[in-house]
Amino acid sequence: MKTLGHRVIKFIETYCVHSTGDYLGKPFVLRDWQKEILLDMFEIREDGSFKYHTAYISTPKGNGKSEIASALAVAGLMGLNQTAPLIPLVASSYDQADIVFSSAKQMIQNGELRHYADLMERKIVLKDNPQAQILRVPCVAGVNDGMRPSMAIFDEVHEMTGNKERAHLVISNGLRKRENTMGINISTAGVENSLCFRL
Repeated sequence: MKTLGHRVIKFIETYCVHSTGDYLGKPFVLRDWQKEILLDMFEIREDGSFKYHTAYISTPKGNGKSEIASALAVAGLMGLNQTAPLIPLVASSYDQADIVFSSAKQMIQNGELRHYADLMERKIVLKDNPQAQILRVPCVAGVNDGMRPSMAIFDEVHEMTGNKERAHLVISNGLRKRENTMGINISTAGVENSLCFRL
């Protein structure tokens, strides 16, 4: 199996540090089950394109879902050699979007990567490529049209109902405007007839 997962794993474990809790500032060491997911998720075809364009990761609470979401955003920004990567970190509320985005900022600020990015209130921008960005995006319908993400990370998908589900659809559709993109959905389990259940 050909995969970019090894590159993503090496990037996270080399350059990302934990942003909160008991491991604050310590190197981000992925668990074996997380590595298995990344190896599968970033499998590539012979032409180098992603085999999968949608990922759904569901784990119980307390397994570091938001932290891995942030690490994947940082890896997508700096570790995959994409042209002008645009990575919205999408959550169901402003508060949750702040949690994931702030975690990504801390991972960069507290490690070697701080020399390569400008950390702003609502976005992270590469210094040598201003179009390469991570954006903080609450899942609010009507404000996310026109986006052309290279990777979109949706955190706490089980909370995306009603208009929030519509915003998820709009951003997911934006992924189709570029080549070799991926939507990564991270959540606890969803109920039947929910976005989680359908994913």
